[in-house]
Amino acid sequence: MLKKLLVLTLAAMLLLTVTMPALAATVLPSPSKVLVNEVEKSFEAYNIDGNNYFKLRDLAFVLNKTPKNFQVAYDESTRNIMLASKTAYTPVGGEMEGAATEAKAAGAAPTTSTIYKDGVPLNFTVYNIGGNNFFKLRDLMKVFDIGVGYDKETKLITLNTNLGYEDEDESGAVEGDESNDVSGGVSGTEPLGKYTVVSMTDGEGNDWLEFFKMLSELVGEGDEFDPNDMYIEFLSGGKFVMSIDMDSPGEGTYTVDGNTITLSAEDQEIKGTLDGNKFTIVTGEGSESVTMVFEKK
Repeated sequence: MLKKLLVLTLAAMLLLTVTMPALAATVLPSPSKVLVNEVEKSFEAYNIDGNNYFKLRDLAFVLNKTPKNFQVAYDESTRNIMLASKTAYTPVGGEMEGAATEAKAAGAAPTTSTIYKDGVPLNFTVYNIGGNNFFKLRDLMKVFDIGVGYDKETKLITLNTNLGYEDEDESGAVEGDESNDVSGGVSGTEPLGKYTVVSMTDGEGNDWLEFFKMLSELVGEGDEFDPNDMYIEFLSGGKFVMSIDMDSPGEGTYTVDGNTITLSAEDQEIKGTLDGNKFTIVTGEGSESVTMVFEKK
């Protein structure tokens, strides 16, 4: 009975922390210039946590008369966004209008829409800014096989529909756009293996693991709480499982950007930091924050 109580309490704590909105993203107007098939175009674009995001319909509009055009449709009832490759785009008005501003950036929020390409769901992170959907540039260029280039000195982005998409090398073809796996995979070294919780503290310095251990010893039912039952296991292909000693461990996908790992599950997202054999998640702020440290055994 005690162990079940502890597990349920821990489950509630993890649910509260993991399902909290991710820390606010850094959203800024993008200063980059863009050439599309060697013709300069002026986009409303934003740099979000180091990645370039473009308005979906702007990209569909400028690529419309190329061999790699695509159609965009939106289902009001389901809020699904459907992309159809090699299909002429139908303008709806407003394409290539407006400019990126800090005021608009301040209102950026992740969209809850499900994205489909040719009927196949995509694991994209999309932001709604000023009532429009902004997609990570490399995500779209990858699925439509469009070449992308970047000059760090001039901040010039080039898109070439005559070339196929290539993942950037270690020198970084596009500054900040390192997270290129759009199927929930990773870019960089995968943190494969099982990481067991070794610390759980709140913003007031309370040690919750120690508390559960002490409670277990005081009650003494012979069914002691074991923190080893709590872990995150990173699997190949950008998938993970999280166990809190329940019958069905939670599952999700992850992406890697340097030492930052983003966990995604059930429309929720949270970032953690990998430092050697330790993975740390911090949620909330101030006294309401919770810090969980997992260590690879």
